[in-house]
Amino acid sequence: MPEVKWRPASEAEAVSAQAVFIAWLHTLHGIALDGPAGLAAWRRDAPAAFAAAISEFASLPLPWREGTGGGGHLDVRGALLRGQGNRTALLVLGATERRSYSRAELWHATTLPEPIETMLAALTLADLPALAASHLLDAGTCPDTRLLWAGDPTEPWPLGAWLVGATVVLGEIADAAPVRAAPAGWRG
Repeated sequence: MPEVKWRPASEAEAVSAQAVFIAWLHTLHGIALDGPAGLAAWRRDAPAAFAAAISEFASLPLPWREGTGGGGHLDVRGALLRGQGNRTALLVLGATERRSYSRAELWHATTLPEPIETMLAALTLADLPALAASHLLDAGTCPDTRLLWAGDPTEPWPLGAWLVGATVVLGEIADAAPVRAAPAGWRG
């Protein structure tokens, strides 16, 4: 196994998803990276290897991994919504009403609320590793996250929060600071 090239400088850095991923790569795959900068370089220089590793790390189900079959809208929805059936996945906040949807409700629904249909239609199976990386490694999304999205209603990036079990909130909350734009270049 290659020598460890980097150790986190603080406890906060050590428990970050990036540090855990770097340690996981080294321990399970023998890939020794020089910290977050090394991870960024590897991500840029070896996109196929990175996509395979983040897919495994994020436990993207095998049937949805690129090149393993499946395809289409329902496979993407299934990959995003797997597990935690009754956990809230979506809150839609309107001027006069509020509607909550569990992961199971969204998975089994024949029609989905707008703009979710539009967001899902913009995703492909190949987008799932980039979504996982963007949320886990870049945005720090975790299962307890409530991602308040007030950005472009056709941008699919917020749905990647479902990969880690988080809740997406669509609408405005007076006292909250919503996310209004997806990170630049999240698709690679």
